[in-house]
Amino acid sequence: MQSEALRAQGYCFGCGGKLVHYQGKRTYCVPCREEARRRRELAQMAKERAKTAERSRLGCLTCGIDLEYDGRGRPRRQCPKCRSITKKQQDAASHRTPEARARANARAADPARRARAAAYTAEWRLNHPLAGLQWARAHPEVYRQFARRRRAVLAGVFVEEVDGGQIFDRDAGRCHLCGKRVDPKLRWPDPWSQSVDHLIPIARGGTHEPRNVALAHLRCNQSRGADRKAAQLLLIA
Repeated sequence: MQSEALRAQGYCFGCGGKLVHYQGKRTYCVPCREEARRRRELAQMAKERAKTAERSRLGCLTCGIDLEYDGRGRPRRQCPKCRSITKKQQDAASHRTPEARARANARAADPARRARAAAYTAEWRLNHPLAGLQWARAHPEVYRQFARRRRAVLAGVFVEEVDGGQIFDRDAGRCHLCGKRVDPKLRWPDPWSQSVDHLIPIARGGTHEPRNVALAHLRCNQSRGADRKAAQLLLIA
């Protein structure tokens, strides 16, 4: 009854505020709708991370015990015990004492030092607003690889290092969509340059790892659109 009364009077169901330009249809104000949409997106991301963690159990590369995916976009490679042993071996190889490592860790965790570093970074970005764009134009392949990885991390899916050169050699230098040769000398944005295509799209829960990607021409990759059936059959095969 209260909802019907609010609707009849033109008030928001969420915050109770007066609706602007009320026409008898809208029941929530714009801020409440945006807040509801944000909550739905956060719930969906949490659900995807839970699914990824459930299906992404890994093993320690040293001792082989099971490890769980930490949900931060990068799978763990070693258990804490083996990781500690590896750090000690690295220190011994570089003639670094445990005291020196402890001092370095203390300096890195110092709040004042981190605040100074953050202030310096903010000032540098303010004085060099086009530095990121210039670097991306000078290193397009590295930037595209970073962008793909970042998109997968934001989507909350399993992420692993994907080397374009290894994918090129694995697929024998042929586009998996048209079957023609890919010229490794061509660079983006040439439509016939090489690109990495996700067999199951990240937007549909696909992972960013070598077994879910294949070599493709940039033009073929961009022209696929929403039709993913052929790639999914190729992945299953």
